[in-house]
Amino acid sequence: MSKELCLLRHAESVPKNFYEEDKMRELSPKGMHEAAQIAEFCENRKLRFDLITCSSAKRTSTTAMVLAEQVGYAEHHIVDADELYEASVRTLLDYVNRLDDRHERVLLIGHNPGISYFAELLTRAEVGDMPPAGLAHIRFETDTWKAVSQGTGELVVFTSPAQLIQE
Repeated sequence: MSKELCLLRHAESVPKNFYEEDKMRELSPKGMHEAAQIAEFCENRKLRFDLITCSSAKRTSTTAMVLAEQVGYAEHHIVDADELYEASVRTLLDYVNRLDDRHERVLLIGHNPGISYFAELLTRAEVGDMPPAGLAHIRFETDTWKAVSQGTGELVVFTSPAQLIQE
């Protein structure tokens, strides 16, 4: 039995506005397109998720909603988690380790730099700085999320909207 975790950085957001709370930033028009591109990639690869979870920021939840609609995941089942907002690697690992084992494939949508560092920690692969809507699909040879830790994952694929255009 295996577990699969897809880590997705939110799509491009509008620039920071001095008068607006960071959590309330929207996706830019380009970001909406990027989210749709990654959603199409997931659909084409038949990636079906048992759980989609994201930080409580508007840009992550919008990315989640665009993707959920494309892959046939009920939007009302998306889990927004405050602790994922600009989370550290330690917080992300703790969150994943607490996932319910009935979930086989999970999509977690977060923020840089944590999401990029987390992908590298889990896989020991050179992911670098994940671009907006960058997706790392990771497989673990375990039947429990509690066993996920440093170097236990295999990077199945890493892609981004820019890479999809080149292919």
